[in-house]
Formats: sequence, structure tokens, C-alpha cells
Amino acid sequence: MQTAKNVCMTFAVYGQANVCTIHAERIEMKKRYCTYFFCILTLLSFPAKGHFQTDVFDAPERWERIAWSALEEKYKGAKLEDYEYLGRTQVNDEETKDVFRVTVNQEGKSFSAHAEVYFHPVTNAIINVNIFPL
Repeated sequence: MQTAKNVCMTFAVYGQANVCTIHAERIEMKKRYCTYFFCILTLLSFPAKGHFQTDVFDAPERWERIAWSALEEKYKGAKLEDYEYLGRTQVNDEETKDVFRVTVNQEGKSFSAHAEVYFHPVTNAIINVNIFPL
């Protein structure tokens, strides 16, 4: 089996050095195109900051599930009704708060309770969850 170098030498011997040069240029061009293709593919695979993450990770539904779990844990055996999202407040640059209200029916008593979920607005890491009756 001949290597590319041997083939080029064979062409050169027969006076066809141009064919070898064209073949080598085509190989280099294919390498360049593959490199460009993978660079563009890599760049396009990164979502735009703020666009993708805001839609997926910033939704109140994520914090709602966390608040609901905390309410169920605090008021075990109670019936939770009238669940409502009250809104979002930016506490400071590193802390945002989502507030939820629920009516708790426990041992014949009915009262409202709030769940506050504190999280980092950029990383979406949970900072704290506060549950308290009103």
C-alpha cells in the first residue's frame, strides 16, 4: 500500500506533480472546512445568556414546587387549599424572593400561610425557604 508521500513521488517521476499538488490542496481545504464547521457548530450550541435560561429556570413553577414541598413538610396531614402565587421581589443583587399563599385546614382550624422562596437570580441556587402562618 502506498502512502500519500509515495504517490506524490510517483506522480513527480511521471511528470504529473500538478495532480499531487491539487490533491494535497483539496485535503487541506477539507480539513479547513471541517474545522470551520465544528467551530460554528460549537458556537451555535451555546444558548444566548438570558434567553434560554430565563424561559426554563426563572419560571415561578420551579419555586412553586419547592414551596409546596416545604408547606407539606411543615403542615403534615393538613389539607392545603387555595394555593396562589403572590409575586416576585428582588431583595438585592444576589437575592430574589417568590411569595406563595395557601389556606391550611388543620384539626378543624383554617388559616393562611405564606411560603417565601429565596434564590440567587443568576445561578438560580436556592438560598432559603421560609414558611409562616399569617
